[in-house]
This record gives sequence, structure tokens and C-alpha cells, in this order.
Amino acid sequence: VSNINAMSNQMGPAVYHPLSRLTELLVMVVKQFRGTVIRCSGGTLFACWNAVSSTSCHQLYACQCSLALKERTGTLANFAPLSIAICTDEVLVGNIGADHTSYNVVGPAVDACFTLSK
Repeated sequence: VSNINAMSNQMGPAVYHPLSRLTELLVMVVKQFRGTVIRCSGGTLFACWNAVSSTSCHQLYACQCSLALKERTGTLANFAPLSIAICTDEVLVGNIGADHTSYNVVGPAVDACFTLSK
């Protein structure tokens, strides 16, 4: 979600309800297209395909999801424009960390995707 920090500074607590609705919608659409939401933080929703359950056409699902996200966000996108990046490659997936483990995805494709989204 573009400019979430600026919106939060401008709107204060009023940003909570529309941002919550938008996040719920984004997560629902990702799941509809067999994606796994890895993290939601600071206006970024990070999802991956073909990680938790194997899918032979994960690239297609990611592209279809992207189009559906743009279509289904409707007026909420006016509130918070979406920036979507898709990158495919092999990555390391799993619980990463010694003291605090969290399900994560790392690798050059992850870095490339974040760079593309900016």
C-alpha cells in the first residue's frame, strides 16, 4: 500500500478502519488464488505461492491474484493505491531464526520483488 506512513501521520487513528478493511480484502484474495500470506507490516503484504502446498502453475495464480487485487480493491484503492510486484525464482522457505522462529521466505527473488514494488 503506497504512502501508508504519510496517510497514518495525516489521518491518525482514522486510518485504522479503512486500512483494516483493505488488508482483510487483500489477504482474502491471496488465499483465493492459493497464495500464502507471509507477513503484513508497514503497508506491505508479502505473499508467496508454491511454498506451503505445491502447485504446478503457481506463476499463473500469482498473476491472476495480482489482477484480482487491482480489480477488487475498487474505491479502497483510491484511499491507498496498490503497488504489486511479482518475481519468480527459487527461495528458502520455512521457520528461520534461532531464538524467535517465524515462517519466512528469503533469497535474491525476494529482494528483487521488494525492489520492483517501489
